[in-house]
Amino acid sequence: MVTVANSTRPKRPASTHSCPGDCGQQVPRQHLACRSCWYLLPQELREELTRLYGRDRIAHLGAVGDCLIWFRENVKDGELVAG
Repeated sequence: MVTVANSTRPKRPASTHSCPGDCGQQVPRQHLACRSCWYLLPQELREELTRLYGRDRIAHLGAVGDCLIWFRENVKDGELVAG
């Protein structure tokens, strides 16, 4: 008798992720944040992320990191925190 192990195919990346704005929404993986939280980001960060998308992968990842840091420092429960 031959036994076959479970499939070891690589898993697909999740099609969604949690919004970094801590609002609880799931966001399509090609978006950084939900619409509401996206507009909490300063315009300069939004423009830089959009400008680099599809042009310079390393710089784009750096801009994503900058946005995530900004969210972590400035947003709680989908709202701007008083600084």
